[in-house]
Amino acid sequence: MPCEALVQMGKDANLLIHEATLEDGLEEEAVEKTHSTTSQAINVGMRMNAKFIMLNHFSQRYAKIPLFSPDFNEKVGIAFDHMKVCFEDFPTVPKLIPSLKALFADDIEEMVERKERRGLWLV
Repeated sequence: MPCEALVQMGKDANLLIHEATLEDGLEEEAVEKTHSTTSQAINVGMRMNAKFIMLNHFSQRYAKIPLFSPDFNEKVGIAFDHMKVCFEDFPTVPKLIPSLKALFADDIEEMVERKERRGLWLV
């Protein structure tokens, strides 16, 4: 759930690590569960002018990888449990997204189909 206090306290941070438990389109569920969607988490980082945004804590509904929102950019990466990244390597993390999309293309396609069946269209 986006928090204005976090935006203000984190102004110009080098790194924002933010949970992105739910996919876009599930904003109401995010409020109920006090979590954030991917785009909400990215938006918090952009509003605080964070140099880098690392998303984590994805829902277990995603078998291997979360759905990528259109808000992903060169400042946004994803982290998995036990993953270690040196600060100087942060700019490399977003460059892994195309490879991850290719590697998990079948899983992503299945998640998109489920999302469409639920009437939650990718923006």
